[in-house]
Amino acid sequence: MSRSARLARAASFVAALCSFAVAPAFAAWPSDALHPLRVCPSIGHNIGAHASVPDGANGVLFAWEDQRGADIDIYAQHVLADGSLDPAWPALGVPLCTAASNQQVPKIVSDGAGGAFVTWMDMGSDWDIHAQHVLGTGVVDPRWPANGVAVGVGPGLQAYPVIARDGGDGVYIAWFDYRVSPVEIYTLRLHGDGSIASGWAANGSPLCAVPNASQQNPDLVADGSGGVIVAWEDARGTLGDNGGVAIVAQHLLASGSVDAAWPPDGLAISARAYRQEWPRIATDGAGGAIVTWQDARASSAGVLAQHVLASGVTDPAWPDSGRVLCSGDFASQYPVIAPDGGGGAFVSWMDDRNGANPLPNGALAIRRAAGRPATLEARMSDALLAATDWDVYAAHVEGDGSLDPAWPANGFAVCRAARNQWFPVIAGDGLGAAYIAFQDFREDVTDGWVATNATVHRVRAGMGVDPAWPVDGQMLAGVPGFRYAPALTVLDAGSVVCGFGDSRVDAPGLYTQRLSVTGAFGDEQPVPTLASLVAAEVADGVVRLRWNAPDARGGEATLERRDETSDWSALATLRIDGTGGATYDDRDVAPGARVAYRLAFGVDDVTMASWIDVPAASGPAIRVRNPIRDGALDVAFTAPDERPVAVELFDVGGRRVAVVHANGSAGARRVSLANAAALEPGVYLVRVGLAHPVVTRVAVVR
Repeated sequence: MSRSARLARAASFVAALCSFAVAPAFAAWPSDALHPLRVCPSIGHNIGAHASVPDGANGVLFAWEDQRGADIDIYAQHVLADGSLDPAWPALGVPLCTAASNQQVPKIVSDGAGGAFVTWMDMGSDWDIHAQHVLGTGVVDPRWPANGVAVGVGPGLQAYPVIARDGGDGVYIAWFDYRVSPVEIYTLRLHGDGSIASGWAANGSPLCAVPNASQQNPDLVADGSGGVIVAWEDARGTLGDNGGVAIVAQHLLASGSVDAAWPPDGLAISARAYRQEWPRIATDGAGGAIVTWQDARASSAGVLAQHVLASGVTDPAWPDSGRVLCSGDFASQYPVIAPDGGGGAFVSWMDDRNGANPLPNGALAIRRAAGRPATLEARMSDALLAATDWDVYAAHVEGDGSLDPAWPANGFAVCRAARNQWFPVIAGDGLGAAYIAFQDFREDVTDGWVATNATVHRVRAGMGVDPAWPVDGQMLAGVPGFRYAPALTVLDAGSVVCGFGDSRVDAPGLYTQRLSVTGAFGDEQPVPTLASLVAAEVADGVVRLRWNAPDARGGEATLERRDETSDWSALATLRIDGTGGATYDDRDVAPGARVAYRLAFGVDDVTMASWIDVPAASGPAIRVRNPIRDGALDVAFTAPDERPVAVELFDVGGRRVAVVHANGSAGARRVSLANAAALEPGVYLVRVGLAHPVVTRVAVVR
């Protein structure tokens, strides 16, 4: 590719970096809610609970319950980066287990080589745990048994497995196990070939041997060094001032032994005098973990979080009993968690602060099963529909235990639409944002028909819900039907894929949609565009903008502006000069405001919104030497305090190519981010993490 061709291509940014009008690069991904991509049909059979993971190449791997025969089996499918089904895989999916009886509630994790490991509950004679390895080529790993490896097989119930990579070619699996009474948490590590790792017992080993201590609802996360941290509910009744059910965590080494630095029977991470339930766990990026749970009181339930250090103690910077994320005279339940990429975490939950009635019996079964349409629709009966108005909320807790000051106390309302929104799932992009999906009942219920949707929203550190997205989130299906069990997968460029079950009358099945970081359907990749914003600087209360519109030389465009509370309005008419450039200085902006700009060349030719954060206090602008031909790419900015500031450089594909952590005191700082000679000619984005908010500027290398 010639230098000029590279520059022409670089004039288009990924929407995750700087948003403007683009056409979908991949036609297979749907561009609206009316035509989601069907991963697998379910005509004549039911498709139930499912899970998904990235394939490492911007595609997605799905696993799901499938009752195409007499029993419920486990199948998998691969959707490529372009939104098409992988032609190397069977059109209706790869069978991972078709053994007699039912296999349910699959969980999936990438194998790091384009395939995936999947675990599930297997009814067999009395419910056991099995696992299977599907290769990226669309076949079951021939080293594994045809219907999966027996992970936990024994008398009594083995239920609800969770799975995590071991940092090598294998996985950890944890589940709760009734082979003894009361129930205990068991774990097992498998190699990539399906064999049991040395030091681990066949059928798993109990994680905690405290007698008469009922243990349930495990979750686990890799420690980044080959081991795993597991959190669970524990009813031993002797932890802190609880006297009932506490949240406990343990660190297992790759050898199968408990980390000697941790308490041998687990670390109690909650010590409140109420029942603690439903722990979910996320990595802190430093060998430890952040755990969230619900604090279940007699008439309400709050949501808390705690930071567990790699050394086996709770973080002394956090409150002893955990950081309260949400508390009040209302119920907040079933929290989920995702890392924010900076040592903190996003947490989402459902709550009834806006007038919901209590959840009926069976709600936990719905949360765990999250599958089989006929079963779910039966449970969405009069009693369940009477539980209105549940909504979805979220909080952002920093790595030091403080709550994000830009977010409201008790959480940000992700969706407060009519009727119920509940049972959220969450996935972080690792760059200060997360996606939250949930089942959405805002649509009408008529003639006994329950109409539900799967809805996705985006939240950001230092901001809350992303104002570029539709209010209350993007609904994924545009025709009547019952949607259930959404599952999220974040791709490399920051976009997200959400799968969901859909019982639409004409074509039921497992469906998926891809959303850009702006909430638009489909994929937004670098393609030729009408205009691009190539510079945006804020100095002394003035927003200085510069566009490049080579195809509109000598023409005009209307500059439009909006903020987070107002709609678009015309700001000025810009003349495109002979070089294709257009500039504008907006002097009517308030300190601390967040404003968006776009150019309109006609009714149909409107660039996407470019959001600009105006500093709340005056000070030197964030400046990038631009353009540069040689030497260092220098970035100057003003830091509000002495905390380190991450300065990052992204290319047009959304990949981070450089990062510098700028230390210093409050005031002016300057860093050399990269050497121009080491960069391909093109357009890059510089992001300066001034915590609240993150500020972006564009740098051009010629």
